[in-house]
Amino acid sequence: FNSNGFSIPINAYAADADKTYVSFSFRKAEKFFDIQQFTGNGTAGRTLSHNLGSVPGMVIVKPLTTGEWSVYHRGMDSSSPEDYYLQLDKTAAKIDDATRWNDTAPTSTVITLGNNIRVNENGEPFVAYFFAHNDGDGDFGSAGDQDIISCGTFTTSGETDITLGWEPQYVLIKSVTSGSGGWFIWDTMRGWQNGNIGNNNDPYFYADANSAEAGFNGVDVGFPTATGFRVESF
Repeated sequence: FNSNGFSIPINAYAADADKTYVSFSFRKAEKFFDIQQFTGNGTAGRTLSHNLGSVPGMVIVKPLTTGEWSVYHRGMDSSSPEDYYLQLDKTAAKIDDATRWNDTAPTSTVITLGNNIRVNENGEPFVAYFFAHNDGDGDFGSAGDQDIISCGTFTTSGETDITLGWEPQYVLIKSVTSGSGGWFIWDTMRGWQNGNIGNNNDPYFYADANSAEAGFNGVDVGFPTATGFRVESF
């Protein structure tokens, strides 16, 4: 890491001259993003501090050894999202399991862990990524009062406008209920835009797969707007 970004050494995964890459960088800042590394203790109810200064909208925990990516998201349930988890590396719907988040809602200072080995195995190292949720209380922009991140939900069977209050650059979508579906990523750097209709436009990734980006042929399935984004079909 450098004072103004980062450098990538030559290797087969990140600097192949025949391949094009995309990177996603998140600034550590209150009411936006935080990272914490910790050692598990195997005890249900263990709390982990964070520096968001607000209640997390999403938290991702990964063992530094073997184990899946466990995800908490505020939209997984209308009343008790802390009772469930998703897996970033899998397509399964939400799973009810008290051993991940101890059925305890996160706060503006801590998240509570259960005793599951995927989030809190005794003596094992972990990393946790905290994403904030702004809802009219962001600290950004020239006046220091703008929102820039949202962790929400929507239901659609066709054209749906999702209102954020600002135009997004990056959107991550996952089905959390019946059936299964991958972690679908759009971002404006790779060409997600209004009216981008044609062969393999609106390029997308799946975070749970190692396949190359793909696009939708001859149909605009969604696009960013000045106040959020539109899902045409999904």
